[in-house]
Amino acid sequence: MSAREDCIVTGDRITPANNSKAHVIPSALGGRLKPKDILSRVGNGILDDKFDYPLIEAFQAIMNLIGGSADRSKSTIETRMQGEDGKIFVFSFGEHLTPLRHEFVEEEVGNETRFTIAARTLKEAKTLLGRIKKKHPQFDIDEAMKHAITEHRWPEGPLHLNMQMGPRILFPWAFTAAAVFATYHGQAVPPGFHTYVDRFDLDAPTLPPDTFFFMPQSRWIEAAGEVTHRLALVGDPTKGRMLFYAELFDAFGVGVTWQFDGDEPVCETYAVDVIAGKEIPVTVDMPMIMAMPWAATHKLGDTELYKRTTDRIGRLMQVSVKRQFDREVEDALTRAWGPIDGRRLRPEDWVRLLEEFAKLTENIWTNPAVTPDIRARMIEGFAEVSANIAQKVPVPFRAAFGQLLNPLQDRLVRIHRAATAREASAAV
Repeated sequence: MSAREDCIVTGDRITPANNSKAHVIPSALGGRLKPKDILSRVGNGILDDKFDYPLIEAFQAIMNLIGGSADRSKSTIETRMQGEDGKIFVFSFGEHLTPLRHEFVEEEVGNETRFTIAARTLKEAKTLLGRIKKKHPQFDIDEAMKHAITEHRWPEGPLHLNMQMGPRILFPWAFTAAAVFATYHGQAVPPGFHTYVDRFDLDAPTLPPDTFFFMPQSRWIEAAGEVTHRLALVGDPTKGRMLFYAELFDAFGVGVTWQFDGDEPVCETYAVDVIAGKEIPVTVDMPMIMAMPWAATHKLGDTELYKRTTDRIGRLMQVSVKRQFDREVEDALTRAWGPIDGRRLRPEDWVRLLEEFAKLTENIWTNPAVTPDIRARMIEGFAEVSANIAQKVPVPFRAAFGQLLNPLQDRLVRIHRAATAREASAAV
């Protein structure tokens, strides 16, 4: 496409000075396709403000939970969750859950003034202690810091995450993405595109024409990746229709259709592995998609839509947990062994590693969502890993290795039994 073409949003002539990259899928959500010669800077800004930014705000929690690779920025996206008591917590992939704000409580108890501080970092703790020193110059900050306790504690009760993923955000974005992707491949934009963009109001969004949930039971489009975004543009001369399909995070599928006057079938695709941050090949079963009715497979409020969405989000949560655990295991390896530098591992190196794994297991168990069954399976897993490591220890040292190892497993069993007893008592 020539840079002398007009912007599909504003109608202005595209010049080298105003030519802008069109993000079909927002870069902040892992999109890598950024064609030029489609949008002017002004036109791109309009699509960003009205359609892309609301989509980013709706889905950035998922990006954060799975540790997705955002192309726009290397900065971490924070996700906010609310506890049962109304407190807000911040989650970033690979980091501990932390309160949004610190706590500083001053209260009079008899003839004493009592201060309670809950800081998110040691640096913040020192700053808060400085507030006490201003009132009490004799107060020793360094001495107080010696008594500071560092802990990572889960909030009581479930955390609530607000994610707006309905058609009011998905459908308008998909409609405009269809126009950009179609233009990129030399096809006409959906009818009414210009009017829809011009009249769209974020405060009172209207749904675009011929846009719907499209999630057939049969998988007609495939892309090999742990978590993917997929796009397809399919033109069927027999139907006389064009179909644009967008699937985000392997979970949310939306279709857009409009008139197609071509004589030959069209099939254009794009997919990206959201975690790896790389474009990946796409396979489309053309006979299957051509035979399908291009119409809504689900409507808002359908039980099946709710179940499907819940199942897909559940799978994303499993990916998140696995990736978080893998990262923590890597950190445990670093703490236990440091740089290996080609040295031969000794029995005490393996013991240090299992000590770190035991600490990691105990930390995971502080999560209120962990059930007795999960703890029992993790103990079995710890025992299996320990047995495998024992086989790496020279035979003469295995008895001594077992004597060092057994207390770790015994401690996990005691913690599990005590927690199970507490939970059973609380349930009565």
